[in-house]
Amino acid sequence: MSFESRDVNCEITGLASALSETVVLTKVNGIIVLKNFDNPQVDALNKTIYSSSKPPLKYYAEINVPDPLKGKMGRLFSFVDDEDELEQSTAILSKAGREIHTMNQLVPFLNYVDQYQYLKLPETMFMAIVDVEARTSTKFCDSWAINFNSAGKKFYYKKILAEKRESQTFGTPGVLMPGYDLAFGDCSQKNPHGTGYLFKTDNTFHNANFSCNESAVEFCKNNNCLVYFMDFLNQGKLRVLSRYTEDINKKLQNPYLFRSSNI
Repeated sequence: MSFESRDVNCEITGLASALSETVVLTKVNGIIVLKNFDNPQVDALNKTIYSSSKPPLKYYAEINVPDPLKGKMGRLFSFVDDEDELEQSTAILSKAGREIHTMNQLVPFLNYVDQYQYLKLPETMFMAIVDVEARTSTKFCDSWAINFNSAGKKFYYKKILAEKRESQTFGTPGVLMPGYDLAFGDCSQKNPHGTGYLFKTDNTFHNANFSCNESAVEFCKNNNCLVYFMDFLNQGKLRVLSRYTEDINKKLQNPYLFRSSNI
């Protein structure tokens, strides 16, 4: 099987990257703070932490803590509630992008890492780590006709039957007009007077495989459709890509021009 090169970008920095920098993101349920255990020992083979004050504790993976946080946080380990039902996705992240993403995931814990050994996330909080040990499978991109590595990420598309644009002002909720089933826009504080996009679709999700957001946007342009997926870089929410994705991100001043839109 051949894996071809394509022009893609880091999904956080927006800088030129490569499909070979595709990483797996795994949703986790919390973190373990090693420095708060008495005489801890890490059994990496069995993924178990031993200490003199607690029973053995299983973990999922060690987190690669960025240098700016190591002094405060020390070594951290993630855990998941059910390793047989992992929730995973992929993203193209450069070394800088991986570090920024991990920093963003860990910053909410800064006020707690000196007090607790075990921090379980509330149901309302989403955390996905860069999982260097995750297994991937080879899939075929329906847009670029190339092979790529995948893990859990599922794309769907809906055919567009009709669409409409309307002026929008930041802070004023848009209205989903009768007959249309999806709307998103490009308004923000940086772009207070923008455009709302409304769509009527065939209301049927069709499965598809895409190597990256760039290939999915090209598919949208060539097939008059919208592409949906659960975006692990945006709180695991269902978001959308379209033929307008690049223009929207330029107006929102996002560094990554193929970032999905909130719906």
